[in-house]
Amino acid sequence: MKKKLLIIIFLSLFFVGLGCASKELWKGHPYKDADGDGVYVKVDNCPAVSNPDQSDTDGDGEGDACDDTAMGQDPADNPAGEWVPAHLNGELFLDVIVTLNPVNWDGEPGLDDTTYVIPTQYNVIPELSIDSEIPADTIHCGPPITISADSEDLVLVTAAGGPQDFRVLFPLEEWWTELVPGTTYSTLVRYVNHVKDLGPYQAEPEPIEYPDIWQGQQILEPGDVSIGNQVGDQCADDNIDLGQGALGTGCDNAVDNSLVMHTIYIGKAPAGEKPSSEEPISGGSVHLFDRTNSKFKALFGNKLKGADYPLIYRTITSAEDGFLGACITDDNGECPIGVDETGYYLAIAQYYDTEMEKTVYVGRPMDPSDFVDGIAEKAFQVIKAIKGATVIFKGGSKIAATGSLLEIISPQSGIWEGTQTLYPFIFTSDSDWTVDVCAEVPSGYSIVGVYDGSGDLIPSAECVQTFVSGETKAVAFEVEEIGLPEPWLEATLDMVSPKGKKVKKKVKAEEIRKKTFYKKLKKLKANKKKNK
Repeated sequence: MKKKLLIIIFLSLFFVGLGCASKELWKGHPYKDADGDGVYVKVDNCPAVSNPDQSDTDGDGEGDACDDTAMGQDPADNPAGEWVPAHLNGELFLDVIVTLNPVNWDGEPGLDDTTYVIPTQYNVIPELSIDSEIPADTIHCGPPITISADSEDLVLVTAAGGPQDFRVLFPLEEWWTELVPGTTYSTLVRYVNHVKDLGPYQAEPEPIEYPDIWQGQQILEPGDVSIGNQVGDQCADDNIDLGQGALGTGCDNAVDNSLVMHTIYIGKAPAGEKPSSEEPISGGSVHLFDRTNSKFKALFGNKLKGADYPLIYRTITSAEDGFLGACITDDNGECPIGVDETGYYLAIAQYYDTEMEKTVYVGRPMDPSDFVDGIAEKAFQVIKAIKGATVIFKGGSKIAATGSLLEIISPQSGIWEGTQTLYPFIFTSDSDWTVDVCAEVPSGYSIVGVYDGSGDLIPSAECVQTFVSGETKAVAFEVEEIGLPEPWLEATLDMVSPKGKKVKKKVKAEEIRKKTFYKKLKKLKANKKKNK
């Protein structure tokens, strides 16, 4: 009777697969029994690890106990798998399916029960290339973890039960930060399983049972990844093919997303530049989340704010945590995400500016009433405010006051960097409007002043009035950090239409400081991993 693995050591992704730590090789005298297995180093096929039977399953001269590929590369025995390409902006998500098989350990007829480390983002390794390999520009190392035989991180694949499939969705931008939309990459995916039985050996005269060992990596089938418009058929279990259904998503319902950049100069625009402009964002990405998912709520609660958007986007990447689907915007700044049914969802758009190396996240919640004939339309605004050499990006929201028309793009979210920032408000009208804007910030922050519609700074002012007449104008509050709380700015807009109609709106921009963002992100990912 074969014994199961008792204790294993699992070294995280790059620690095992790409060599975060080099493997120590034992060096000693040729006639010394270094590992105490009764075989001299000179002839021991695994001199640093006890293997008295000198088993060498794949016949490569290296004993099973220390062979990185003890089972050889026979695809009938090793883990098999396939990957399903998905795509997102610079992130390029991969949807990897790893199939774990029972293995023939002893060379006798039939397969045996086999213990594996469950495939995760940390032991499924992607490699990218075009004409040659593209080295990852970020290396992720994790600490060694000792896992007991009853750990939830292990799975026993039995001969009777047959193969088991595991799906792993992960963003390649955690390794490659400058992937190019529209590019086709060749991809190689490896699953790393590093296990070793550390249980005691039985001594003679009792029969000796030697450990079941598989250490090493299995190369899965390579292929091409194309960055396109939607991450696969997100309703693959229905009878609607991709290209059919709501907006061609292969689903009964869809969220129709659009992403627009609003660029405004605070002060005088440089020669040849327009004071303001508006254009669709191509290559931006949108993620859709289920706000009612229990694990999602456990991490973020029910009351979401702008400061949560970057954390949600970076933390929630699997269906079990509430991730529903994703898409990348086309040349018109549009992309759809299909869903089986209407619901209480949250869409978050991400834009990465390659020139300034800045990332913006902006969110739009929705409920079943937002779906009309199966389609919910969600528009995302990104504000790019330029003041001299300073460029500020904010996630924005759109407000329309009617009477004639006044459109307002107000700040909603952002990641605070440095000690100062701008909160711009953009006004576009088709006739004469008067707008008064007053702002307040939390304790720990101070309003330095406000730039009026002409770009002049009014020091220490918390309110400003501007006149908008068939044009686009911007005002911007400059805020300085002097304390510890997370930043926000709340503004009250009092507007008067050409006919004297008064309209009042309140808006709030909620941000998170960069240092806090990474601290919370680390904690959230640790909690998510712990709760799995």
